[in-house]
Amino acid sequence: MVESFGLENNEWIGKTYEKREHWANAYLCDKFCAGVRTTSRCEGINSTLKKFIRSGNCLLELVENLDRVVKDYRNNEFMTNFKCLYSELVMTTGLESIEKAVSKVYTREIFFEVKKQIESVAALIVLHSESYGTIQKFMLRKFRRPRRVYTVLYDSSSENYECSCKLWNSLGSLVVIYFVQ
Repeated sequence: MVESFGLENNEWIGKTYEKREHWANAYLCDKFCAGVRTTSRCEGINSTLKKFIRSGNCLLELVENLDRVVKDYRNNEFMTNFKCLYSELVMTTGLESIEKAVSKVYTREIFFEVKKQIESVAALIVLHSESYGTIQKFMLRKFRRPRRVYTVLYDSSSENYECSCKLWNSLGSLVVIYFVQ
């Protein structure tokens, strides 16, 4: 595209292109991605493939090894689903009713992430709260972190939360204020 418009020697285009690794982060900061990065996913697949594939393999060995990779992936997914459906979690936070509710909604992996949020509720200090109609505004900080103040907005009419940390928007992670309510 740069070549088609004759901009190969444009200084601004060159500098902007050098910063390209930051483009996606800026654009995606408020988009839900479930915490998965494209590079992380590719690196995970590559490391799995390396376990099964060798450079000296013939075509038949390649196909057989790829089949093993797919079976391994499917088996891991099956085992994860089985554990979610048929095993009991041990509740440890002292907020058992919240933990149980969360365990029924999320997968195990996400449950353990949310559990960290539940555990950090005890370290939250509500500095200020006020209401504007259906919207409640909270100013929070974590214990021993006086400089970092978070602003959380809750709209009771739409049941939407918005936090200045943007974790909910980009990771789909519940912010701690959800548990303070």
